[in-house]
Amino acid sequence: MSHLYPLKFKSIFKERIWGGRRLESILGKKLPRGKRIGESWEIADLGSDCSIVQNGPLRGKTLHQLILSWKEKLVGRLVYRRYGNQFPLLLKFLDAQENLSIQVHPNDLQARRFEKRRWGKSEAWYILSAQRGAHLITGFRKTVSVEFFKEAIANQSLGRCVQYVPSHNGDVFFIPAGTLHGISGGNLIYEIQQNSDSTYRVYDYGRVGRDGRLRDLHVDQSLVVSDLSGGHDYKIKRVDFKEGKNEVGYLVACQYFCTERLTLRETYRENILGKQFYLFSCIQGKGQLEYQIQKKNKSLGIVCGETVMVPAILEKVQIKPRGSVCQILKSYVPDLKELIEKIKRQGADIQQIKRLNGDNV
Repeated sequence: MSHLYPLKFKSIFKERIWGGRRLESILGKKLPRGKRIGESWEIADLGSDCSIVQNGPLRGKTLHQLILSWKEKLVGRLVYRRYGNQFPLLLKFLDAQENLSIQVHPNDLQARRFEKRRWGKSEAWYILSAQRGAHLITGFRKTVSVEFFKEAIANQSLGRCVQYVPSHNGDVFFIPAGTLHGISGGNLIYEIQQNSDSTYRVYDYGRVGRDGRLRDLHVDQSLVVSDLSGGHDYKIKRVDFKEGKNEVGYLVACQYFCTERLTLRETYRENILGKQFYLFSCIQGKGQLEYQIQKKNKSLGIVCGETVMVPAILEKVQIKPRGSVCQILKSYVPDLKELIEKIKRQGADIQQIKRLNGDNV
């Protein structure tokens, strides 16, 4: 059996009615011609939508095949104990040329009830690029009743009771399951979420699909799973630290995932020690990831738009920027207690830490 090593996977492109071409122009993705691509799934393990390795001896293997073969050596002791043979995260880049539908996702219990699926869908957004006037919909302006919500859907007045928030480059939003939400045209987003694609569409601007018919809405499910309380702030204030010349920013942290932003001007070192895998996504510049296998030094380049999965079995890796600066988003499944203590040691207080997912830590 081959040794595990840092893995790159083929992007899974999703044509969407609201998609565009900025995944190519900004992130360097080679998109299929003539198609409006709304999503690039970078890491996925959802049935037929399963990431395929594109580098090294394991080229052609699916992520699910790797988990079945390597188990905790791939994902880590912490993750395998919690999730078993199912990869826990779905990582995407989103390009909204037009508005997405207003929608909502179920939580874990609701997903098992309505979808017969193991997990619901909490997610977080990091705004890579926001054009002038771009915005997000995040919940209700004020608390509403089920009857009010149902009537607003029926008479198409939902837009008057939801909360609109301007989006800017570098903004971070945590969207827990049950939160009514939407993304306007002009947003390019890095999305980290639970491994689920359960989506209930509430309002879709009267658009039709390829068959010429209005796209389906999921009103009954939405009435059950939506959080009807209002006025919540879903924008996260990140926690930033200096590590030598490098900057580390904790963007979001919850029981399902944590994402950090690494701004690298010198070598960055990561100790893994078998607990969990890491996903490194380059969003600016380029870098060189260095590691050891059987005491042999090896390296792998990473450029803007690429994601590398570092298996848990690798004890240590380091990333060197190639050029003046390299910016990388690092996502993983955290041990929350250890993570909180780590951030405290770096000087943050508990209130700062709580804000990393809207006071839900």
